[in-house]
Amino acid sequence: MNEYNRLDRSDSFSNPKHIVHRIDFKEGMQVAEFGAGSGAYVLALAELVGPRGMVYAVDVQRDLLNKIATEADERKLENVEIVWGDIEEVDGVKIADGTLDGVVIANTLFQTDEKNRVFKEAWRVLKKGGLCVVVEWSDSFNGIGPKKNDIVSQQAVSLIATDNGFALKHEFDAGKHHYGVVYRKVTEQPYMNDSSAAIGE
Repeated sequence: MNEYNRLDRSDSFSNPKHIVHRIDFKEGMQVAEFGAGSGAYVLALAELVGPRGMVYAVDVQRDLLNKIATEADERKLENVEIVWGDIEEVDGVKIADGTLDGVVIANTLFQTDEKNRVFKEAWRVLKKGGLCVVVEWSDSFNGIGPKKNDIVSQQAVSLIATDNGFALKHEFDAGKHHYGVVYRKVTEQPYMNDSSAAIGE
């Protein structure tokens, strides 16, 4: 994946501090955010999992990662680790197989070309039964967020997740212009077709 221009995610539309308490993450867990961007979810997760847990901020843009590191330091959050990585490449995330309790993919899929690979990487780094949380835009709100043609529907995400080794756990309220879904890693090997699944309009 090339260093794409991450849009302003307008987290005020979808509050990370509220959302992290709706996705079954607990103190002491090891979690990552794929496409960490501004770091709002990373910082909220770090507070949730506490000092016995760890949050990995994964992004391809080093300047964004540097900002997250700075803010985590200012907040004295010692459980944030910066990981430069490409979530759209096989083994592009430098985290060992089967080590994490959870992966968050928030407001990121609409910017990716290789959505299958994103889920393959999430499956790879998660423990058996680990959770993959998706928060995405459900519409384009007055020019804020993705263009209409870039919206990734919840149905499309569920098809891709199922094809890549996940089962639906539950949905949750992610804000007026977003949807939220939690998937659980199942034991079967993901479907190995490397091409991105077709995204419905």
